[in-house]
Amino acid sequence: MKGIFSTEDLNSYGFWIKTEGIKLSRFLKNPILLDSHSSWRDPVGKILAIENILGNLIGEIEFDAEDPEAVKKQSKYERGFLNAFSLGIDITKTSADPADLKPGQTRETVIECELIEISCVTIPSNKNAVRLYQNGELVTLSMNSDNPLVPIIKKEPEMKEEIEKLFAPIKEMLQLSKDANESDLVASIKKSIEENHTLKEKLSEALEKQERISERLEKYTKPEVTQSFDELRKNNPAELLSIKTNNPELYQRLVAGQKV
Repeated sequence: MKGIFSTEDLNSYGFWIKTEGIKLSRFLKNPILLDSHSSWRDPVGKILAIENILGNLIGEIEFDAEDPEAVKKQSKYERGFLNAFSLGIDITKTSADPADLKPGQTRETVIECELIEISCVTIPSNKNAVRLYQNGELVTLSMNSDNPLVPIIKKEPEMKEEIEKLFAPIKEMLQLSKDANESDLVASIKKSIEENHTLKEKLSEALEKQERISERLEKYTKPEVTQSFDELRKNNPAELLSIKTNNPELYQRLVAGQKV
């Protein structure tokens, strides 16, 4: 028998699955049909073929003819008592792009996922039932609670409020008013960067000046004097005067005839 496993309509959780984004390679290695996602129980059948037809994931099903429960399940489908299936998927990518959204959608669209298993389900009113997996573990998705696997689409006022909370400490640090807009923030940050650059240049100049002064001080505090007081007075009176002016202690030692 054939079954429609997934369509691109909104499901009861408020999102839809892009059929072309469903990866089948992992599933095709073990194309089992479970009963209500009960992976701990034996499968009730297998999927013989599966394909994307106009956005609908459709396949050929074979129920286990040697399993009484599977035979009973097949009979219920054939007689119309059951008519729904559910995908077990591992979501890899979602989108909140307006081009991927449908009217009334509340969660991001699943644009890429990996098919884990397909199950028979007893909820015909929810033809797009889906069960989520993450790293092989089942994940619960509640109607009104957010989940990073399929995030709730934020409305514009909510997004603005979150952005304001994010920028509040930055505004405070820049000493801006709470009403400052994006342009004010950009201008203030740009100004701070320019001021910081100017301060760095001034600091660099000050350090270079300090280094030059230190070299001069070192020259006068630790001069290499190889001549005596009398020799300096006779041969280099200018240096003797410089020592007297800048290093009186050394000058007195020279006068006293001490060895330098």
